[in-house]
Amino acid sequence: MDKKSKEQLLKTLGDEFGIKRILFALPQQEVKRVLGLVSVGELASNIGMNYGSFQSRIERGTFPYPEVQLRRRAYYSSDQAHAITSMIATERKNKNLTFKPKSG
Repeated sequence: MDKKSKEQLLKTLGDEFGIKRILFALPQQEVKRVLGLVSVGELASNIGMNYGSFQSRIERGTFPYPEVQLRRRAYYSSDQAHAITSMIATERKNKNLTFKPKSG
């Protein structure tokens, strides 16, 4: 099957069943892996933050809500995860630059 035929087949399936229904039928871990998605808990752990603090920052608007919803879980795209990781790295760098130890 050539690329054009595959694309037409996928379009037909998407039109007939809907992308959400197709994604729901596939193993969630495989969809997550193929799309490069990261769960809230995984991202929090990767940046050294506990889940509650991370969730609080989402609720305050410091971090964006995850873009992708699969079944009952929300996932960050790789772009979102990279942006949040960069934001935290910058915060930590700035905090270290302005940190002044107590004298005495």
